[in-house]
Amino acid sequence: MGDGQKVKLVNQLLCGVHIAVAAEALAFAEAIGLDAGACWEIIRHGAAASFILDDRGERMLHGPFDQPRSALDIFVKDMGLVTDAARAADYPTPLATTAEQLYLAGRRAGLGRLDDSAVIELLRGRR
Repeated sequence: MGDGQKVKLVNQLLCGVHIAVAAEALAFAEAIGLDAGACWEIIRHGAAASFILDDRGERMLHGPFDQPRSALDIFVKDMGLVTDAARAADYPTPLATTAEQLYLAGRRAGLGRLDDSAVIELLRGRR
């Protein structure tokens, strides 16, 4: 595996974990009685801001999930590649492994061909 492929794995580790934690954070906001949209507007301009929170957060809140820009199944594959490479390097990736399990649960729930932001539906308890 070349350095370019390895950099892509690092990138996908970060993207996969960011998507998962953005979904968890927005679903958590809803669960504790906050307006998730208002919370997102505040947080996306603060210290926790990121491209993923901005981009996926909007889709998590407003959809649509059935017009994927990046299908959830892509992160099932990519996080599998990350965790496989980590095992081969004898390197622990607890956050990537957890995100991978969330994406696998999403695929099992029928979200695989939907936008990866649909992972929030699992955390909302809708799937």
